[in-house]
Amino acid sequence: ISKAVMVDGTSVGVLCSVYKTAENLNFNHEQIFTIVASALANEEIRKKEQKKLRESEERFRSAFHTSPDPMCINRLSDGMYIDVNQNFTSFSGFTEKDVAGKTTTDLEIWKNPKEKHQLIETLVRDGYVENLDAQFRMKTGEVKTALISARLFLIKGAPHILSVSRDMTEKNQTIKAIEESEYKFRSVVENAFDGIYLVSDTRFTYANQRFCDIIGYSQEEIKSPEFNLSLTLTEKSTNLVEERRQSRIREEEIPGIYEFEIITKSGEIKEVEVSTVKIEDEKEKITVLGVMRDVTERKKLFEELVIAKNKAEEVNVLKSRLLANMSHEIRTPLNGILGFAEILKEDLKDHSERFMANIIYTSGIRLLHTLNAILDLSTIESQFGNLNLRTVSLKQVAHEVTTLFQPVARKKDISLSFVASEEDITVMADEELVNKILNNLVNNAIKFTHQGGITVSTSIMDDGESKFGCLQVTDTGIGIKEENQMIIFDEFRQVSEGQTRSYDGSGLGLHISKRFAEMMGGKITVNSKFSEGSTFTLCLPFK
Repeated sequence: ISKAVMVDGTSVGVLCSVYKTAENLNFNHEQIFTIVASALANEEIRKKEQKKLRESEERFRSAFHTSPDPMCINRLSDGMYIDVNQNFTSFSGFTEKDVAGKTTTDLEIWKNPKEKHQLIETLVRDGYVENLDAQFRMKTGEVKTALISARLFLIKGAPHILSVSRDMTEKNQTIKAIEESEYKFRSVVENAFDGIYLVSDTRFTYANQRFCDIIGYSQEEIKSPEFNLSLTLTEKSTNLVEERRQSRIREEEIPGIYEFEIITKSGEIKEVEVSTVKIEDEKEKITVLGVMRDVTERKKLFEELVIAKNKAEEVNVLKSRLLANMSHEIRTPLNGILGFAEILKEDLKDHSERFMANIIYTSGIRLLHTLNAILDLSTIESQFGNLNLRTVSLKQVAHEVTTLFQPVARKKDISLSFVASEEDITVMADEELVNKILNNLVNNAIKFTHQGGITVSTSIMDDGESKFGCLQVTDTGIGIKEENQMIIFDEFRQVSEGQTRSYDGSGLGLHISKRFAEMMGGKITVNSKFSEGSTFTLCLPFK
């Protein structure tokens, strides 16, 4: 005899009985087998349910302890902790030993008891709570903000709370920082000197007050569907803006800043400077951020400055022309005075009269040198001087200048010599200007040297890119302090200045020499030690 064991309509086995002797099987036998098979089926069902329960409990425990959020189980009646996961410990600082047998009241974990009561009331009423914003006190005393969700469930017939918390402290701090940053940004934008606006699909979505002030429309008018920037553009500006728009559509490179004219609401025409940048949002919608600056007054001021500059340059040219044209008229009577003064100081017998004639002569020479320096400067400034560039022998120029100043040097009882290089160095320069520069350098050397001597020499300098022919004037004079070595080339500047200065001069000689050298593509440098002497070097393009 046999009987199938059925579980949920499916056979899980067969109950069989085999008799060794003949038996008359009756209804009682079958009924007994049916009862036994049913009992076996019930046992299989019980084992199956127990297995499901264990698997469910295992899944729950696994989810509970591996959850990235803090989780805990509390008894509803008094809030006693039944279990907590590892992230609850990490979040609160309370260990499993700390919470064992303790209630939430014992731990004082709720900062605001009202939030705890709200949670319990909602659970009792609805059976669940979602995203309740609450504050919790950690073991260290620190207060953290969290979103808590909870549900009621039964353990051995008693209601318990399963809760999940999410730490919102850092997120709230980030949100607060973003809000503060946004507030600062908005404050900057709202109070900016420039007009700032956003345009999306030809519609203005934002404009600060300064932008409204520039174009003369209110924010409500600007943001209305009827408003368009083209309403404020002149015809010339309309074409310019349209060209830029088409270039932007074609994704061509366009200047970041451009200028155009606008017509304000009152009809006033203004010059504005605008810089724009294209912004694409998540919906691939193109928005243009623009910054507009009113440059009307700046343009007017610039035009006035240009006019004033042109007038000043014109006056300066006229001044230089006047000085250049008057040079003959000034020099002629001065040469007459110098000529007669020289005759008088040689012919007069009376000592006092000869002394006065000598003063007239020396004063006239000094005046002539100053006049020549001023005329040279005027020539440079007016750009009248047309350079006569040709091959110039530095040896010849140095020899001529040295010979010219020999008597002056002997009169001061100092030596003046020329040391030539083995080869004759030639440069491409204006010989007259080279002569003037060397005259000035040698004259200065004699003026500031009281003992020892002066040496003029020539050399070649190669800086790796170009070759230069150089003239050096080395003296054993008073020297120049390092802090003064730059000002001596400035216009009207001297180391000794003012009414108490030790040496005569206009302060133009070195400045003019430097300008002459630069006009010919050269340069002048100085190397000096105070109280030991100086070396001035003139370098000109090598021929």
